[in-house]
Amino acid sequence: MKKKIIASAVGLILIFFLVYRFSKKAPTETQSQSRAPLDITFQTAANSHDFKETLTYPATVASDQEITVTAKAAGNASEVPFSLGDQVSAGSLLARIDDTGNTLGQGYEDFQSSQVQETQFSKEQAAEQLSLDKKNYKDLKKAYDQEQNNSTLAKTVSKAQVDAAQKQIDIDNLKLSGLRVSLKSTLDDHIITSPIAGFIIGKSVSVGDSVNVGQTLATISQTKNVKLQFFVDPDHLAEFPQGQIVSVVSDGGQNITASVKNISPVADPATKRFLLEAYPQSQIPVGPLLAPGTLATVTLETTRHPSVSGDFLLPLSAITVGQNNSYLFIDSDGKAKKIDAAIVSVEGEAAEIKADIPSNAKIILNGSRLVQDGDPVNIAQN
Repeated sequence: MKKKIIASAVGLILIFFLVYRFSKKAPTETQSQSRAPLDITFQTAANSHDFKETLTYPATVASDQEITVTAKAAGNASEVPFSLGDQVSAGSLLARIDDTGNTLGQGYEDFQSSQVQETQFSKEQAAEQLSLDKKNYKDLKKAYDQEQNNSTLAKTVSKAQVDAAQKQIDIDNLKLSGLRVSLKSTLDDHIITSPIAGFIIGKSVSVGDSVNVGQTLATISQTKNVKLQFFVDPDHLAEFPQGQIVSVVSDGGQNITASVKNISPVADPATKRFLLEAYPQSQIPVGPLLAPGTLATVTLETTRHPSVSGDFLLPLSAITVGQNNSYLFIDSDGKAKKIDAAIVSVEGEAAEIKADIPSNAKIILNGSRLVQDGDPVNIAQN
């Protein structure tokens, strides 16, 4: 019994010894491990008193002069000889609207429209009536003249009859003239043409579509007079005064410069941004590279200065905001050094700060959020 107790005691002592030995060795191995240097980029404090930023905004190319063509008659579109993006000249046919009625035969200019055919028929009847009245007047005038020159003939035609026949001709001429105008107007309502030369930027009808009076058929833009429309956030609105020159690159790769001309005084309720319009500084060649309805990119290189001389302007990514204070890191002999920083203001992606650092200090930019005080750092090669 005593031997078993002694053996158990020796076993327990051996176990405690092994546990103690390995528990003392583990920290020694952990402490011997070192963190690998983190690659960082930096900017010297001397170069951090100004903040250079490239502002980029998507823009839409719009026309400075465009019109909307609408339908003046209801019916079906029997002909629509244009496509989105086409260039058209003034007077070009855009659509034919045929409001087919009970008359299914082909009428004037192949129209099946009952309105066109009825007006045409009325005009033809008026023309026939005018021809008959002219013949009647001619016969009455001839008979009257003969009776007046020959006293032996019976007086069967009076001057009043001749005058009445002449007045009837005048009435017929007025009626026919009115019907001609009416037919032309009816045709104009059914034959839609372009009032200006330009570029089709909107098409709202196809062959066979049912069309109502006032319905939009097409939008036409004059391609030589384009403008760039883009929205700017309130923080950067001051960077775009009237006359500010911006760079523009179209989706087709065309590069131009434009000048800001119009600035909306009211922000868009959805985006809280302000609409700006910039006009190219030189005439744009007619073509699809920078045509109305296409997209472009507006850019502006800006340089901001601190409100107080000696303050620093840094990207927000270089600054860490703690519970009690804000700080940044600098490279001190290959190690990150934590520096307290007081934030003065924040505008856009940059912050103005106050910090006690020498002009040759290397302020860590990329990587500042991943290091701690004393961590090894390595300056990344550009």
